[in-house]
Amino acid sequence: MKSKNPKKVITVRTSTISATGEGGNAPVENAAAAADPGTSSFLSEGSPRDDVRS
Repeated sequence: MKSKNPKKVITVRTSTISATGEGGNAPVENAAAAADPGTSSFLSEGSPRDDVRS
């Protein structure tokens, strides 16, 4: 992405995984959360209309 703006707005979408159906026998396991590498931060949430200027 090339932009002259000092801040860039990006959208991150998670992937979707289809349900496996019924009757399976795979175990359910807990997983530890990954450490935060500190490379990004949440600033705010808003609608794109918030920044529309007439």
